[in-house]
Amino acid sequence: NLDSLNKIWKDTLNHDTIRLHNLNLLTSKLMYSNPDSALQLAEIHLRFSKEIGGWGFISGLNNKGHISILLGNYDIALNTFFESLKLEVKKNSQAGISSTYQNIAQTHSMMQNHSKAEEYYKKAIEIKLELNDELGVSQIYNNYGSNLLNMGDVDGALDLFNKALVIKKKYNSEEIGRAILNSNIGLIYMQKKQFNNALKNLFDATNIYKKKNYSSYLGASYFYISEIYYQQGDIDVSYKYALLCNGLAISTEILELQRMSNDILYKICYEQKKYKKALEFLEKHTSLQDTVFKKENIKALIEEELKYEYEKKAMA
Repeated sequence: NLDSLNKIWKDTLNHDTIRLHNLNLLTSKLMYSNPDSALQLAEIHLRFSKEIGGWGFISGLNNKGHISILLGNYDIALNTFFESLKLEVKKNSQAGISSTYQNIAQTHSMMQNHSKAEEYYKKAIEIKLELNDELGVSQIYNNYGSNLLNMGDVDGALDLFNKALVIKKKYNSEEIGRAILNSNIGLIYMQKKQFNNALKNLFDATNIYKKKNYSSYLGASYFYISEIYYQQGDIDVSYKYALLCNGLAISTEILELQRMSNDILYKICYEQKKYKKALEFLEKHTSLQDTVFKKENIKALIEEELKYEYEKKAMA
């Protein structure tokens, strides 16, 4: 548990690598429920790693990148992942390069730069296939499928989700991975207006997210459940799940959850003719939308990639 991980990290009698390994686990466990605290731990991880000669430095970078995505700091995330990529290339770690390509793709996908995300997902898959890493491929299929779904390619997304599910069942993979995949398939059913199937998948996933304390995924599931009930005209139930989503958005301070919850709450309050409340949620949503997709973030994404390509050529 968190206390035991923290205790091992703080005990200076333990070997430095054991301490850092437990700090890494602690950061990962906090990431989806308390990203601000997790970010502080990631920064501590990076500093300590430098003090002991760089052991575990890439893990610290990747934690910082993922947390930055959750907090909507996409420029920092991309900067961090490209720094990680340079180190993986230097080590000639094909597995590490593939994983970093996936992280870069995820950042582009969150910024709704879906064609660029697709480019990096394909690079990541190519390496995983060369390495015969089926479970690694299944994880990328899951994320790549989400990207295709956001591009409107429902059939392409479903094909990748089903492929990923076959692999995960074959290896009896971790519970949380299957829950995320079931959530994604639930979104396919939602797109096809098969709401009963969608709700079954999403509710099954929420049970696992609650058990594992994955607040960010739980909040997103509540948003989609709320959206389904809204589309069915059941406004009261939709409002219940919108409030659950909003509560997690506030407690975790995850920007994307805040944006999503304010969006659905605006629509619900407008439907209820609570126009003053609806306006408040609309203004919050618009402000968050501008923050997440601000020009500075998009410019930073382009600059980081150009910088990496320039440095790679200079070193060749």
